[in-house]
Amino acid sequence: MTSDDIIKDKAKPLAETVCRQKEYLYRLKTRLAAVGIPHDDKLAEKVESAYKAVFELWLDLHYRSCGMAPKKNT
Repeated sequence: MTSDDIIKDKAKPLAETVCRQKEYLYRLKTRLAAVGIPHDDKLAEKVESAYKAVFELWLDLHYRSCGMAPKKNT
């Protein structure tokens, strides 16, 4: 099995779960900024990196749940 085998009915619940994690990381980014932690702080950078990675994962799964295969990196 490869990621190409993940189809609509399997991708939708995965996308929903990952979306909740993405939303949590977004709220964490917002909270860090609200308490004055600069964006170049090590913790803020790690949270930003995690958010971007989870966002990309969610996007991939979202497209799969819509029946669209994500573009392959070449």
